[in-house]
Amino acid sequence: NPDDEIQPFPLPDLAPPITQLLDQAYLTEPERRDIRIRHGVWEAADLSDPASTARAALLIGALSDPALADPQANPLDRAEASIKRGNPRPALDLLTGIESLRAARLRAQALTDLGQTQLAIDALQPLIEQLTSREIVDADELVEGVRGLLIVTRLRGEGDRPGTDYRASLSMLAKARDQLDRLSWNATLAEAQLLYEKDNYREAGQALETTLRLNPSCADAWFLLGRITVDGFDFPQAESVAARLDTLAQPAVSPYAGMIRAAVRLRQNEGEAAEQQLAPVLASYPDMRPALALHAAAAAGRFDFDQAQRRLDAFDALSPQSPDAYLAVGKAMASARQYEEAARFLKVAADRAPNWPEPIIELGLSQLQAGNNDAAFDALEKAAGIDVFNVRAANSLTLLNDLRAYAWLESDHFIVRYKPGVDEVLAREMLEPLESIFTRVTGSQAGGIDHAPAHKTVVEVYPDHRTFGVRITGMPQLHTIAAATGPVIAMEAPREGPGHFGTYNWARVVQHEYTHTVTLSRTKNRLPHWFTEASAVYLEDSPRDYNAIQLLTRAYETDT
Repeated sequence: NPDDEIQPFPLPDLAPPITQLLDQAYLTEPERRDIRIRHGVWEAADLSDPASTARAALLIGALSDPALADPQANPLDRAEASIKRGNPRPALDLLTGIESLRAARLRAQALTDLGQTQLAIDALQPLIEQLTSREIVDADELVEGVRGLLIVTRLRGEGDRPGTDYRASLSMLAKARDQLDRLSWNATLAEAQLLYEKDNYREAGQALETTLRLNPSCADAWFLLGRITVDGFDFPQAESVAARLDTLAQPAVSPYAGMIRAAVRLRQNEGEAAEQQLAPVLASYPDMRPALALHAAAAAGRFDFDQAQRRLDAFDALSPQSPDAYLAVGKAMASARQYEEAARFLKVAADRAPNWPEPIIELGLSQLQAGNNDAAFDALEKAAGIDVFNVRAANSLTLLNDLRAYAWLESDHFIVRYKPGVDEVLAREMLEPLESIFTRVTGSQAGGIDHAPAHKTVVEVYPDHRTFGVRITGMPQLHTIAAATGPVIAMEAPREGPGHFGTYNWARVVQHEYTHTVTLSRTKNRLPHWFTEASAVYLEDSPRDYNAIQLLTRAYETDT
């Protein structure tokens, strides 16, 4: 059905100051052309030479454009494209003799991709000295300084002054954005990247909104927006962002679109489908590091751990001791509720990057989903010590501390945990219906799973939506009211008022989620997402709602 095709994410309106600037009579045509290219609104005639064509190709993510190999193009653009394609050695050759802050950042990125961590840190030393010894009055150069600082912080940490680099980076970006160039989309993009590094998705999204109004053709901004939507489980929007990236890069293959679609499918526990999305990306860019990391994760996502290890070893041959591929595999295993496997891969990533909090945070959150609260607390406390501004780590630590004060009630097959207070009324009413749910879901009658988990299932009742969201993702925003992570079912208390999603039939919802728990237990968490979802919907034992009846009627009447 053509109506079901995914439409590209709508382009934002161009910021009025840019439109007003382009209308100024004092501009020469070359100046106007340069502004159009800089802000991603060029016309075909504007790309009349290799340098401008390469600049535009890099911007939209058309990394295979021949202009990016043309000697007349800017060597910095060519080097950046080479690094993004997964070819850091040619990039280092292109950067020889160039001493700008952008060159220093690119040189460090290339050396990092080659596994030469100490050389990467050394390459950034001139950048750090320039940031501290002289006033930088070019907005783009100051932004490059911040990007370089982000790399060196990840590689060597901040020692006994956690948070210093982050505060300094925000200050420099504010100067670039508010004093040096109020139309600098590069500054707001770097701000979004920095906030995303801290898992501050809300403010990162706001910075991306500004970025795309200043430059609607910026593939890096669209790609980051896609990653945020995947992290927030907003898969339809992620697919729409991927479609926008395809539109930008056409007729070239957009590697960013393919990676977003692969990430969606990994979140849906569809490893084979993720591989299919990555196939055209890797055909065009066989050494692209982020795509190769996802490729290893896709093999693990279809539970072929031998193949996953071969891909991890191949990644190591390109980037020795890199944490990136192990992190991607660990995250995929946590999403697939393979918590022991997730811990194995994430611990390798954390050992390889002891100053980078992300692998440690992912390890802590996966342990939280598995119900191993003490192990989760240890990992997240360590991560918070490295990065005092990380939102997910702080949120989850607060939750774990609160959980220590929760009360609990037990029945034959369930433990109900709740915050002391008004929710005790609900918790005490839950035990008898929960045992009826156990009998139905684990039984062998129509649709029953004919299997009982080996241990009691913990049902956690959270007093508001924010706390529930943090329990599932480490973030307060989540578009659901209950979720099963395997041995644990978390639910928001059904209540009206601010901070709540409203009342709902909790027994029906928990019966759905407990079906996930039982199907995951029977298959050792290894079954397609659609399969466990179908079982859960069937075992709700509820009549079809009117929307479902309409859909079925329309399908019958149109023979589709």
